[in-house]
Amino acid sequence: MSKIISIFGGSGSGKSSLARVLENYDPDSFSRVPADRLIESKASEDSRYFANPIRYDWEYLQKLLRNKQKGEYVHLPLFDYDSFTRTADTSDKRFVIADYLIIDAIQPYAKADWLFYIDLSEEVRKKRIIDRDMSQKTNMFRNWDWSVIADNYYRNKHMADSVVLDGNKSTDALMNEVLKALNI
Repeated sequence: MSKIISIFGGSGSGKSSLARVLENYDPDSFSRVPADRLIESKASEDSRYFANPIRYDWEYLQKLLRNKQKGEYVHLPLFDYDSFTRTADTSDKRFVIADYLIIDAIQPYAKADWLFYIDLSEEVRKKRIIDRDMSQKTNMFRNWDWSVIADNYYRNKHMADSVVLDGNKSTDALMNEVLKALNI
């Protein structure tokens, strides 16, 4: 059975970058689970959806992982980020079951074996999101306020149970801190 590493923090903190570096460090042992595909869908009539922190459908993830063996591929659902709804149960986005599954999300995965919080100032994170929007031609900055609500909520709720990483450090330095915490 895979061990689960949950890397959480605000948008632009470097969660996905760290997860990719770990995955590239040892692709046979580490696999990244891009959790953005697992955000809970917004009901069309839910006017308060964006007033609450971003929530993930962790039960759906557990269903996807059930009875999977190392080396098997798992397809993630298709998610529409304009309407914030899951539009299909499968997509071309997938990950492989490995010894360590790395879940990078704003909300920590509470059933993880390890929780890592990436701490980085709002100013730096905001600049990263704007730069990413420009380079990838996306518009994630429109949800900035929602992201800040979520980061503050989950940081305050889970900080005591987490290894706190300094997001100002290089991804290689952060990777070494994670590997040390995992005793690898």
